Amino acid sequence: MFQDNKMSNIVLTKANIVPGTNNSKMTFIFNNGKVDLSKYEVALVSLQMFYSWESISSAYGNNSFSYTWSDGVVYDVTIADGTYSVSDINSYLQNVMIQNKHYLTDTANGTNIYFLEFLTNPTLYKVQFNSYPIPTTLPVGFLLPAGATWTLPVAARTPLLMLSGNFRYIVGLNAGTYPTAYQTSIFSKLSDITPQVAPISSILIRSDLINSAFYNPSDVFYSFSSKGVPYGGIIEEKPPQYSYMKITKSSTDRFSVYFTDENFSSVKFLDDHITLILNIREIENTQG
Repeated sequence: MFQDNKMSNIVLTKANIVPGTNNSKMTFIFNNGKVDLSKYEVALVSLQMFYSWESISSAYGNNSFSYTWSDGVVYDVTIADGTYSVSDINSYLQNVMIQNKHYLTDTANGTNIYFLEFLTNPTLYKVQFNSYPIPTTLPVGFLLPAGATWTLPVAARTPLLMLSGNFRYIVGLNAGTYPTAYQTSIFSKLSDITPQVAPISSILIRSDLINSAFYNPSDVFYSFSSKGVPYGGIIEEKPPQYSYMKITKSSTDRFSVYFTDENFSSVKFLDDHITLILNIREIENTQG
């Protein structure tokens, strides 16, 4: 069946990707019809793909939150699907506040002053949320943005951040309102739990070739991560030693390989340039 009847490499590329699976499922079809794989085992030889899965997505339900301005009006923030750092999230929020004209301009240097922000606190391994009180009078040299429909409050008050969906896991805050009511002084809040700025920490490679009694799910045979690879960079996975698993599928003309996150949820790869090489060999103790 295979080269020298003992082992062979099988290569899967973008041509093997199943349409409509977000590039996360590949199927290999044997040229000569059904083959008996019951006396074989499989191992990963290598994997090359681009780091192209998103950290924030409407599919994850972690792309939105709200804030209440000093006039009591609630404004929704919906982040476009993509991969973001805390700094990127803060910039996105600032862009939304520019659109809503929720800032002041310091005419001395032309910079905008914002009253909500997300920062990284690397020392504590947390995200820090800050809300600054909007003043009752304009400081010297400061202006409201042209076209602003809001006015300065009678008493200084901080805008409120409202978290209810899965975005709270990105910044590590419990569901709730921060602060719980308007304050006249700066409000700061550190993450309650470890922030999951990159919710997917590892990718599982699974296949219907495998049905192991030692794994749950039983079809997992390898995992890898994007550690050290920048977003958009190439992930190259080459095990130093092949780790074989017995194939439990017997007579078949095809098999599938698919990818999920560490929580066994489906993933979406934006880039379909994937090369996966598997080695299938005859199990030694079945020979002869």
